[in-house]
Amino acid sequence: MSHIFNTIKLNQILCLPLLNQGKLVGVLYLENKLAAGAFTPQRSQVLNLLSSQAAIAIENGQTLLKATEERK
Repeated sequence: MSHIFNTIKLNQILCLPLLNQGKLVGVLYLENKLAAGAFTPQRSQVLNLLSSQAAIAIENGQTLLKATEERK
């Protein structure tokens, strides 16, 4: 499996859980192949805040879809 990472040549990988009320609803996976140091602590903090909003949006979408399907 390590040969896969040798051929991809990534500089950085950032993974963040998408959590809503402690429930995992997804994972944000980002790859950086271009610039070293792209995932600074400040950028990671912003992405963490955005991941919380994304998790809420995913949950809201799933709730709406379920309600729509129940009406049919």
